[in-house]
Amino acid sequence: MSICLDDNLKFPTLCELIFHDRLLRTITLSQQHCIEQMMVDFNILPGSVITTPMQENLNLPLEEETNATRAQLAYVAQFPYRRLIGVIIYLNVCSRPDVSYHISYLAKFNNKPTFLACKALWRLAKYLYHTRTEKLHLGGNAEGPYQVIFSDSDWGGCQTTSKSRSACIIFLGNGPIAWFSKLQQVTALSTFESELMALVPSIQMSKYIRKILRCAQLPTQLCVCCVSLVRHSSCHHCWQGCCKPEKN
Repeated sequence: MSICLDDNLKFPTLCELIFHDRLLRTITLSQQHCIEQMMVDFNILPGSVITTPMQENLNLPLEEETNATRAQLAYVAQFPYRRLIGVIIYLNVCSRPDVSYHISYLAKFNNKPTFLACKALWRLAKYLYHTRTEKLHLGGNAEGPYQVIFSDSDWGGCQTTSKSRSACIIFLGNGPIAWFSKLQQVTALSTFESELMALVPSIQMSKYIRKILRCAQLPTQLCVCCVSLVRHSSCHHCWQGCCKPEKN
């Protein structure tokens, strides 16, 4: 059984990607085969090893550069930008929180891709391939039934609109269960305002998760942290700082 993102792409369902280790009491989600299939379907060559999803401090113009060559414009016209964005979003939603910021940033070029945006998306696909063995782990030897929220924003991070970007990742025990990175709809006038606008949807998502846990009769404790997540929202970079849990 497979899930079809379009007429040409067929990926395994989540049921085929989940592994349960009863001895370690963990559930692992791996999308290695999906990423390898993506490379084949889009004819992407792995090339040299890429260890970061995007170049540091990359700022892409919304419009095509005036000095773009005819070859570059032809490359953009034939580039399957929307299809590749959709595939990477699928990977991000299922098991790859580390590319949340990058795919959210590149998705704004869907209507009118540029040559630099295409190259950045190509690089992101290569990064996923070189890190395809990364897995999402749930369960294990957690210290307690803690639900931990990490939330942050980059005040005025968008140089075009001066809007901030929110980021959040929620852990249950040792494993991440929900995450997002998105541009705020209102222009924040201070760092406090941008942090608050990032925290509100994070708490809303957490309350929804807690309702589900209560229905399953799983008691949890809640704690909230603020760390630099906007550009580095990967699961293994989020346990920074300390916080005191609050009981339900």
